Amino acid sequence: MMSASPDNRIVLCDNHSNVLKTSEPKMSSLFDVVVSRDGRFVAACGFTAEVFVYEVTFDRENVFQVSKRAFDLKGHDSGVFAVSFNASASRAVTVSRDGFWGVFDTDVRYAQGQDAGILNKGEWPQLKGASADRVRLAMSPSGESLEVSCGFTLKIFSSEDEHKDFPGLHDLHGDQRILVIKYSPCAQLEGSCGDHHVRVFRNIPEYHSQVVRLSKVR
Repeated sequence: MMSASPDNRIVLCDNHSNVLKTSEPKMSSLFDVVVSRDGRFVAACGFTAEVFVYEVTFDRENVFQVSKRAFDLKGHDSGVFAVSFNASASRAVTVSRDGFWGVFDTDVRYAQGQDAGILNKGEWPQLKGASADRVRLAMSPSGESLEVSCGFTLKIFSSEDEHKDFPGLHDLHGDQRILVIKYSPCAQLEGSCGDHHVRVFRNIPEYHSQVVRLSKVR
């Protein structure tokens, strides 16, 4: 388990609430902290333009060993609002105040000094000048699509085609801003909540990414 607080403290705990590790990333303000679905990585982002990724290791008896800085996600020109991993933690996505999102290859040999390279980068001008508390981010389990919300608007992107512009979904929850966005395990559906109802949508950008990816291997 992981918790984060406004004083820039990240605390890792086991299932019995015993504290395993406390970290304090040096990024002035902490905007978002996430744990990868396999529990291997903890990523933190905030006022700085880099995302810090920590590796959490256990021994064969599942006893905690160490949590240490593994690599950074670089490529933005301003603070990073949020970060998310795909199901296998082989990809990560970020959104920044500079108005861009970035998809990164995190399946790297960081112990040998290999950096996480950027795979794709796209723009959503609505992110420029936004505040971190109004932004939400999720990456599909496959890593082939991502969804970003800013205030009352949800925007979905293809991870494989930054030029494809899918229409934004506006005022999904009336006068309530979007609070949570999630993908289904199959990545075919995505949902948002902010009022008394959950809105569910077909994930068309996911199919588009599959077509683009298959076209590249011909």
